[in-house]
Amino acid sequence: LVRGEIMRWKEQEFCVAARLSGTGKFRILWKHLMPNAAGTAAVNVMFLVPKAIFAETFLSFVGVGIAAPAVSLGTMIQEAKSQMQVYPYQMICPMAALCSLIFAVSLLGSGIGEKLEGRKHVSAGSE
Repeated sequence: LVRGEIMRWKEQEFCVAARLSGTGKFRILWKHLMPNAAGTAAVNVMFLVPKAIFAETFLSFVGVGIAAPAVSLGTMIQEAKSQMQVYPYQMICPMAALCSLIFAVSLLGSGIGEKLEGRKHVSAGSE
């Protein structure tokens, strides 16, 4: 993903102008291209976090992930499954926490994406 962004940005006018002014390849990469691609990388990482949280919870729920003495949302939901008829809150609370956590991290990723998308670092080749 970052490589695609770098390939896209290196054809822009500010990179061509920097190249024509004699700026080295590594300086163009670090001063002009990496700040533009950093937003994409940050947003991608922020959207991978909810997937990792859900994967860990699912594996713990199935019994493949974290063992029972350790606390995980998946193990809490799994242990509450047998008592769902008597104590439904024991299952609803961890599920609500899981949904809230995934939703909050997704919103944070969207906010970071909008913030970084608004401030693209396009320089005019001035050193």
